[in-house]
Amino acid sequence: MVINIAGLQIDIRYFSNNIAIFNRLAESYKECMSEKASDFHIDIDILQEENFTINFPTQGSRTIPFVAREGKEKLAFVCSNASATINLKKPNAQIFISSNNSEETICQLINVMIRNLVNFWLMQDSRLLLHACGIKTDCGAVLFSGPSESGKSTVAQLSEPRVILSDETLVIKVEEKYCITCGTPWYGTVDRWMDITQEVEGVFFLEKAPQTYSVELRRQEAMVFLIKNSFIPFGYEKFLPTIAAICYNIVHMTPCYRLYFTPTPDIWKCIEATLPAVLNRREVN
Repeated sequence: MVINIAGLQIDIRYFSNNIAIFNRLAESYKECMSEKASDFHIDIDILQEENFTINFPTQGSRTIPFVAREGKEKLAFVCSNASATINLKKPNAQIFISSNNSEETICQLINVMIRNLVNFWLMQDSRLLLHACGIKTDCGAVLFSGPSESGKSTVAQLSEPRVILSDETLVIKVEEKYCITCGTPWYGTVDRWMDITQEVEGVFFLEKAPQTYSVELRRQEAMVFLIKNSFIPFGYEKFLPTIAAICYNIVHMTPCYRLYFTPTPDIWKCIEATLPAVLNRREVN
């Protein structure tokens, strides 16, 4: 099957006899199926536990989930029950999963691996996979970023009936004068997303508080928050310089704020009071 994520056409080929897992995988990506020619290829296979252990003896731990293996042509990442190998010369990758898991766990592992591989390929095109909720407005999109339990899904629910790009994971790309964003199929508790591209009006970094108000951040502060909330492919620290460079460009293109909020619909009064200043600034520039 070929799926389209943020403009990447990815052909996913499945080689296991367990068709039920492939059907579950296809169901989870049904909203981004594509008929276009693929640019990237991911081969997925499920190995018997003993074969997985023989092929991937070096595994991750709780503190370091993935162990990296670097080569001239390939980059591999191994965790306790899954592995992904990226071909650095061609747009190809392989995923291997241990059979010593339930079907549900295997599907979750495959999704985690696919997300990390897509993240790696997006990063090569100077695009960032961000832990954020995105809401479409009349002028573009507003992003609300933060770690788990920071309130992204809550903000998405409070933003209805506005269009939700995603309540969990967004892609951001720096253009010549502004940033654009689009949703991804890796959503949170709000089980929908939109594959549409919007200009980013502003980024709000969330923190729950007794009152709702926003504070504009200096670029250095915003960059720290942005890096913290970025998805690093396989958690591999050697990708950090590339991510930092992308974040540097984003904070120089997009106004960023700290949003202290209490979960009520009045949150949008604060957001709308902040955004006109952004729009006026763009007109001046």
